[in-house]
Amino acid sequence: MTETGEGWAERAAMHRLLLRLAGRVPDEFVSYTRKVLCDGDLLLLSGALSASLAQLGVSVTPDEFELLRGLAPEAKGIELIPVSAEPLPPTGHVFSPVSAEVLAVSAGSVPLRLDLSGGSTFDLREVGPELASLADLAMVLTDDTDQETVNDLSFEGGVVAVRRAWRFAASGAPVEAQRVFLIEAAPGWPAWDLTGSTQVVLGEERVRYPQVETYWSGDELSAYHKSALENAALLWTAEAAARREAAGGE
Repeated sequence: MTETGEGWAERAAMHRLLLRLAGRVPDEFVSYTRKVLCDGDLLLLSGALSASLAQLGVSVTPDEFELLRGLAPEAKGIELIPVSAEPLPPTGHVFSPVSAEVLAVSAGSVPLRLDLSGGSTFDLREVGPELASLADLAMVLTDDTDQETVNDLSFEGGVVAVRRAWRFAASGAPVEAQRVFLIEAAPGWPAWDLTGSTQVVLGEERVRYPQVETYWSGDELSAYHKSALENAALLWTAEAAARREAAGGE
């Protein structure tokens, strides 16, 4: 599908709506609705969103409300969804580029933004010279789940960059951490397909309710996503991968 393909406008609008709901509705529901979007069932998706948003009291913009009503005018609860043009308030989540286990022993030595994409190979545990001070943490800054996800995405078209953050509760307590992947996609690429395929990979890695935030380059992002990006580990970029391939890296 291209930006001019059939159904693009509705799916792109629905994708952006689901991005705005990240951190505001249960993770299980986020994963489910993104799978339904990837499957292309907009009627089922609109109905599920209408019922849940009405029950949870989570607001949508006037344009988002018209999108839902246009796709499923008879959906249960649709007239009960709160509608507001005001920006959604921050969720209060706290993000980190490393896991709770690493934070517990090395919080002061880990930068807020961690670049693991600069090694001479595609092995994320090979830290570049700029991270020499963290060489003793190389084996715990990332893990096999990060690696498998990057390996898969490196073969997907339209991927500009891949980041991963750990999300903690608003209190900042390092408990019940959730891994969040942030995928930057080229404009005009079906971001929902990248989300769907990555959720499959994470499911195979036994990640419960995968959280995959795929956004288009240049899009205005929510406070939730800005905070995640500001406290994330950069795992892969198309530019760095091209340089490694040109240099003969593995």
